[in-house]
Amino acid sequence: MVVCVAVVLCGPVVVGADEHSEASEFLAQTYHVRVLPGHALAFEKAYDEHLEMHREAGDPEEIHVWEVISGKDVGSYYIRSQGFTWAEMDEYTEVPNDREHIMEKVSPHIESLSSMISEVMPKLSSWPADYGQPKMVEVSVFTLDYEHMDDFFYGMHRIHTIISENELPYTYSWSKIAVGGEGGHLYLSMPRTSWAEFKEPSPNLWEVAAEVMGKRESEELRNRIGTAIESEESFVVVHRPDLSYVPE
Repeated sequence: MVVCVAVVLCGPVVVGADEHSEASEFLAQTYHVRVLPGHALAFEKAYDEHLEMHREAGDPEEIHVWEVISGKDVGSYYIRSQGFTWAEMDEYTEVPNDREHIMEKVSPHIESLSSMISEVMPKLSSWPADYGQPKMVEVSVFTLDYEHMDDFFYGMHRIHTIISENELPYTYSWSKIAVGGEGGHLYLSMPRTSWAEFKEPSPNLWEVAAEVMGKRESEELRNRIGTAIESEESFVVVHRPDLSYVPE
């Protein structure tokens, strides 16, 4: 059940016209919860009690909670489960009285709730399998112009190849909405272990791109990507292990 963060394996790629439409079969279910003003502590207490039901039932699925600490939805929560396929979603058995407890104990503290299923794009991502659980994640949400989507994916594949071939210190994951949410949105997630990691490395990505492909070509690529982006917003979430569930 937040935020389009996922573990993927990938390497340099050769771009094909429809590469960005290939299903990854690495799904994540995410719930975005906005609590009523003044109800944060009550919500957390009720949700912790809800997780206890999952512990007692031996639920095999991990549930991670993330709290938004920057951006327009500060104080809201993302509840996320990930790493399953469409077929495995059919096989999942709900914890007894799961929905009833949510409706009776948790929902009274919720102002609004939305959900979506997202799909990781492994050929655009670089997230080592042994990275571990990040402390924070910076999430950027891109709204794309449908007419220039191919330009965006072409540019991102070029950038991903530069990062991979030059072993640049970037860890990131791209996801797209499979069910729920608005079309034309992509999510870029970048894990952080501290605030110090938010500082841009030197040389930065575009400086490396200029060195690899030449200043003129790198500027053209940057403009090509920019033309495809209608809008962009970003926010930071922090992991809440005290509100998360990892089965033994």
